[in-house]
Amino acid sequence: MIESGETHVILNTGFEANTNWLMTVAMAADLVRWFQLLCFDGSWRDARPKALRWGIFHAPGRLVHRARQRVVRIIDGWPTAQVLLDAYQRIELIA
Repeated sequence: MIESGETHVILNTGFEANTNWLMTVAMAADLVRWFQLLCFDGSWRDARPKALRWGIFHAPGRLVHRARQRVVRIIDGWPTAQVLLDAYQRIELIA
C-alpha cells in the first residue's frame, strides 16, 4: 500500500477522519488487487501498483457508447493496448 502513493496524505483533523481515510485507501488497494486477479494474466497479474499506474491506468483512451454498444478506443501503438482490451473483454464476460 505504501507504493500506491496514497498513504502520504494524513489528515490532521482527528482520529475518525484518519481512520476513514485509511479504510478508503485499503478498499481501493483491494479493488485494484481484485482487478488484477480477475482481468489480467501473465506478468500484469503480479505487477506492482506503480507499474499498473504507469502502464495501465495512465493509458490514453476513451469509452464510447455507440448503437447500444460500448467501444473502447485506445491510441494506436500504445504498449499495453492489447492487455487493456483483453482485460475489458474479461470484465464483459464477468458482467
